[in-house]
Amino acid sequence: MPGLAVRGAGHWVVHGGRDFAAPAWIDDEVLARLDRLVPLAPAHQPLALAGIRAVAEAWLGLLQVASFDTAFHRTQPCLAQLFPIPRALGDEGLLRYGFHGLSYEHVAAVLPEVAGPRAEGRVIVAYLGHDALVFTAGIGERSPRMRAASAAGLAAFGVALDPARNATAKTRIGRVGSRVAVYVVPANEGAGGRAGGGEAPDRVRHAGPMPGPAGRGDEGRAGRRSAAALRWINSAFPS
Repeated sequence: MPGLAVRGAGHWVVHGGRDFAAPAWIDDEVLARLDRLVPLAPAHQPLALAGIRAVAEAWLGLLQVASFDTAFHRTQPCLAQLFPIPRALGDEGLLRYGFHGLSYEHVAAVLPEVAGPRAEGRVIVAYLGHDALVFTAGIGERSPRMRAASAAGLAAFGVALDPARNATAKTRIGRVGSRVAVYVVPANEGAGGRAGGGEAPDRVRHAGPMPGPAGRGDEGRAGRRSAAALRWINSAFPS
């Protein structure tokens, strides 16, 4: 744009993986690391990176910064980010990655102004579109009764379930003619890592009995763990 003086550019990037828990200045190294995360967010990550490259081409040398939707959730305790799987898979990046963190961070910042002292209590925040249904902890994924009860309360909005499809948990459970399409989607969005696609579930299935978070048989055996495992236990369970 003629006469436009651009001093910097900020970008929303959906996935920062394990490495980015805060906004980061973008250089070639950071861009390469973000490229490696494309398999974890194939619908969004490539578009964000294409925008970064387009800005770099249009304004050579312009300072650019990336903010990550996953960064807010990287501040959770270590144990909250782990799946009950062998620790080696977690070390590779197969972790619970939360999303929409930039929105949640904003809500956390302004909630005291809106809710007053109640903001200091236990708060549930749901990030929704205009046609979204929320089921907690996978209940809606597994419970036809819960799905039917929820949809019944939304009939005025055009939500209508097909009873037969709902009972058998078909992927699409909305009735023909429902103004809102209703699907059952497995709640596995938070998983990710170098093991992509169907590889991660297979590796988990063949990993044998589930170990403790520090490795196999950590209960009562901490004194015999390696130095690395002991450091991990001390960080996960601070005194």
